[in-house]
Amino acid sequence: MEKEKYIEEAGDRLIEKGAAGGNILYRDDILSESGEKLTDSEDMLSLLRMIADEGMTVVVLRDDEIPGDKKAFAKKIKNSCDEEKRAAVSGIDTVETYLRDIGEVSLPSYETEMKLMDDIAGGDENAAGELISSGLVLPVVMSEKYIGRGVLYMDLVQEGNLALMNAAESFDFNSNISFFAFAAMMIDAALRNAVRECDAALNIPSGMTGDVEKIRKEYEALKSEKGREPTSSEMAERLVPGKKEKKPEKKKKEPGSGDEALSRQVQEMLAALPEREARVISLRFGLGGKPPMTCEEIAEAVSLDVGEVRLAEENAMRILGK
Repeated sequence: MEKEKYIEEAGDRLIEKGAAGGNILYRDDILSESGEKLTDSEDMLSLLRMIADEGMTVVVLRDDEIPGDKKAFAKKIKNSCDEEKRAAVSGIDTVETYLRDIGEVSLPSYETEMKLMDDIAGGDENAAGELISSGLVLPVVMSEKYIGRGVLYMDLVQEGNLALMNAAESFDFNSNISFFAFAAMMIDAALRNAVRECDAALNIPSGMTGDVEKIRKEYEALKSEKGREPTSSEMAERLVPGKKEKKPEKKKKEPGSGDEALSRQVQEMLAALPEREARVISLRFGLGGKPPMTCEEIAEAVSLDVGEVRLAEENAMRILGK
């Protein structure tokens, strides 16, 4: 009942906003109202049905978002990923080649979309293929928003592609709802979920989430102020004013120290995992004192497919979560 009330209120807000703008809404308008609130496809459809019944048109992809120059777009993505090392792409060619492979990177007009939907409802398989193919640009554009959140850009795109397929399977093409508007909601939910799972994989205790968020904010603020990665000393001064980072002491730590206890805890955790899972987790989160690695980097280092690395990581998290 609470969900139905929220959908009704969100729909009213969107209708009011659309009416003030010539009965036109944009993708971000829809996503700002759905977001974390509406994760079920039926709830998404209910919201879209409500605004469609009021004659609202949803602009899913603005002209300035369309990657007209594929090489320039690929370079922009590469530069963004380079700024966030955890989300690095293996090279500019990866994105550019993918854009070239998917062909036309723009959505059909609303009228063409409705025509294709009518043809699909009538059993035209070619129309279905055309609609899906033209929708492949959505994950490409929408994944850019989540760069730097711990998931490889091309992995985000693939998550978005799967969501696009799922949207097509659960959509009623006899309806007056924009398929691409629904697909955009499904894609955004999938991308948020991928990022959330990556964060959850770190298994941060609930009592520490506030501290972690504070560190992240201060890190980003310092990075913005200085135009570079802040040093650990600068972070220490920022987080605890008046205190500098202590230089490491050469003397042995006392038995039972915090670091030693943590090290024992980590070793016990790894010992509970199968050999492959333990190795993947160790590399993924830099448990051996080395920098954390992406799934793609791990796959190359241990001669596994990226899919196998992800599977091992997921299996490890299931084991540790029991």
